[in-house]
Amino acid sequence: MRGWRLAGVIVFSVFALMEMGDWLGLLPGYSNPGQYARLMGLTTESEIFRLIVLSTLAAGIVVCSLATVVSLFRRARTARFTSAFTGGLFMIYGVYQLFTGMFQLRVSQQPVMVAGAIYLALGVFAIWLGRKAYRAARRERLL
Repeated sequence: MRGWRLAGVIVFSVFALMEMGDWLGLLPGYSNPGQYARLMGLTTESEIFRLIVLSTLAAGIVVCSLATVVSLFRRARTARFTSAFTGGLFMIYGVYQLFTGMFQLRVSQQPVMVAGAIYLALGVFAIWLGRKAYRAARRERLL
């Protein structure tokens, strides 16, 4: 394994670890959502909804990232689709964070909006890298 395929395995592994950390970081919010809601300037119900959406998206990114890594290792054609799903979920996560920061949060809007922009960029990067890794594997006649 070399080149873009190796880069894909490494980067998508990092994506999976990063989002697993994000998902684990969201779990304490479920134990006391009222405190987190006050911190963010939201109602408790809004914070619970926000936690559910972010947790679901983070879990989806973890699963798709790991599926991409496995696909690249096994030389499966699904690498093309799983990397696109990973990128798409990153972009949905980013758009949700941007809209939350712009329209819902009363406190600490800017860090959430910056995080949303970063997630959008990661989504574009994931799609681009997934295509590069897939094409490199095809050129090596692996897929």
